[in-house]
Amino acid sequence: MRIQSTALFIAYSLAAFLTGCSDLSIGNLNISVPDEFRETEQETGGTENDIVIPPDNPVTAIFSDNFDLQMDWQPRPATNDVSPAGASAACDFNTVNCSWSVPIGWSAFRSTGLWWGPIYQDTLRISNQEGRGGIGKAFVVYNESNNGASGDGWGADGQLTKLLNQDYEGAFARVWIKTQTGWKWPATNDMLIKMFRMYHFDRAGSFYTFFSSGKSCPIALWDFKHSNTYGTRGMNAFRGDPQETRYYMDGDSGTDYLLKAGDSSIEPNDLGMLADGQWHSLEFYAKMNSYNATNETWNADGIYQVWNDGELKFSRSNILWKSTGSDPSIGWNTIGLGGNAFNSYSDPATHGEQWYAMDDFVVSDHYSGPPAMPTNVAVEKLNPTTARVSWTAGNNGATYLLDGYRIYYGTNPDSLTNIIEVGTEGPSDISGLTAGQTYHFSVSGHHRASYDVNENESLKSPAVSVLMN
Repeated sequence: MRIQSTALFIAYSLAAFLTGCSDLSIGNLNISVPDEFRETEQETGGTENDIVIPPDNPVTAIFSDNFDLQMDWQPRPATNDVSPAGASAACDFNTVNCSWSVPIGWSAFRSTGLWWGPIYQDTLRISNQEGRGGIGKAFVVYNESNNGASGDGWGADGQLTKLLNQDYEGAFARVWIKTQTGWKWPATNDMLIKMFRMYHFDRAGSFYTFFSSGKSCPIALWDFKHSNTYGTRGMNAFRGDPQETRYYMDGDSGTDYLLKAGDSSIEPNDLGMLADGQWHSLEFYAKMNSYNATNETWNADGIYQVWNDGELKFSRSNILWKSTGSDPSIGWNTIGLGGNAFNSYSDPATHGEQWYAMDDFVVSDHYSGPPAMPTNVAVEKLNPTTARVSWTAGNNGATYLLDGYRIYYGTNPDSLTNIIEVGTEGPSDISGLTAGQTYHFSVSGHHRASYDVNENESLKSPAVSVLMN
């Protein structure tokens, strides 16, 4: 099914910065791109259940930040490095005389911790500690192992928030995430960390007052979750509008999904998982449900989708984000990175802490993550020294950008060190091979948009092999 909408995409761009807590009004940004650098829009075949979102303009971004131009930043509530347990450093447009500035282009932050420097790390940080691509800066969140100031298990709360220049009916958001090597979950119980949220903010009060008395609804919230019983998962929490009457909305059950399909026992730091110490792409799309003005009724046609490394992991198209009492004109206008954690993975007396980094964040009107992994990869021998590799464009339920494909090959299936860059169409012939050897081949797709500093590469296809005899 193809759905056309006014959509928003969150992307990182060096041109997207404004000072202070003001709105970022670049909705009509036009970027001139030479023809040789324009991305191909790869139309995927899709299935009956896919929700394919066509682009309005695939090379523009509404808001983006790769953090490279930000000053080093690590807010804390006290300047003498001795802060009371549970103390918060915060700033938004309702705060007078903020002690700490908000990063350029952003609107607000909140940073709460039970222990701070100099021995321990601040909850939030922007630095060159873990920039994606090995250089530059990233936004880093430290997860303290504690039960929170209130003792209910929720601790280590840190959020960086962007209020967009207007409300949007639909919104895409992409961010790359990396955990430190050796990321830990406790040995028992379900634990989770809130990492991303997209919501409507009433532009009054605090960004960080939620629940039925708050100013923020509806909300699409994404958590990273682990259970020794049910495996490592992504978890979606939906909150409805009006928040006074239906904050805990119907249809919020069954929104967990395995990060590796079909395997509920896989550990979070296994290769290919979000906590394996490598960079992984997360992309979100949310669209408000529609209002029938004639009948004065709300339609259950809201959408929410999640992609992980270019694979569509979750898709629902019957969500009632807004209902009786809602304002038909409100849309998505706020994005939050980070959040509190229910993850006491070590004795609080040890002051355990671990981090995850976020980078290359984008807001735009189009899916901007990695292309879908190529499928139906095959290889045939043309002669003793030439092989032909063919493949089919992958499908991830989106119209993704594609600059070309990359063929990895070699004689060791665990180390395909030879790489050939090809265009957006196959097959491709590879010559100069050694007769009598068995070669293995894998294919990936890639793109880098005008707002990207780093490339977005798909997952590599399973390897195929051929004997050159």
